[in-house]
Amino acid sequence: MKNNEEVNQDEFDPKQIEEFERVFNSVGGIDENGMLNIKHLGTVMRLCGATIIDQDIQDYETHIAKPVFSFFDLLDILSMHFRSEPTDWEEYLLQFFALMDVEQTGRISIDRFQMILGQGDSLVTYRDIQTVLGEFLSRGIETLTLTDYMQIMTKTY
Repeated sequence: MKNNEEVNQDEFDPKQIEEFERVFNSVGGIDENGMLNIKHLGTVMRLCGATIIDQDIQDYETHIAKPVFSFFDLLDILSMHFRSEPTDWEEYLLQFFALMDVEQTGRISIDRFQMILGQGDSLVTYRDIQTVLGEFLSRGIETLTLTDYMQIMTKTY
């Protein structure tokens, strides 16, 4: 677990940290050392805005590895959790990949991807498509995995 000097304060703005601290302190049951019982972790995370399932809570409890957690433990866990949740844009990209993966193989052909890119916005030119796919085309790769696709779609050109 990170101590308070190691928590990356840049991951949350001051208002978020203040809100998380308010939530942490509002749950009740804080001991004399400023620690909450681990059984409150899921409740606190949900109140802090995390979409979380029971398996996530168990994983984070294992990560904390003690029967209590501090506010700084909470910041560490929230940071890990929010980094693992897809953004709206990433979720859209995942759904779009699933639509293109008509055979449900976890791959899409570069030809299909080129065709779909070319059908969209008139601002996307053949040259743009070649720039985006150049690395794959130059290596003779014929299909894209989800990882390849996400790298392409989130890269800035």
